[in-house]
Amino acid sequence: MVGNMEELTMGCCGVTVWYPVNFLKDKRETKDTFYCPNGHARSYRTSELERLQKEMDQIRADRDDKQAKLEKLKLGRCPFCWKTVKNLSGHISRKHK
Repeated sequence: MVGNMEELTMGCCGVTVWYPVNFLKDKRETKDTFYCPNGHARSYRTSELERLQKEMDQIRADRDDKQAKLEKLKLGRCPFCWKTVKNLSGHISRKHK
């Protein structure tokens, strides 16, 4: 990288091109396609690490949601109407069948 330019060698044709740093940063973030001087398409795809991180975040969010619901059930809160009752199974069989 020199100044505000970054050197990039194209994989398909081997041409070395200097792009503005902000241009490449934007392309990395948006995953938009750009082209080399010879017209070859180039883009930054989501890496395997990014994909797995996103999947892990979703799994954690689901787990946290289920954990919160479980805590409410432990406190005697009905999973249908969320009223707090002493006899949860009796309440569910009477009110929600």
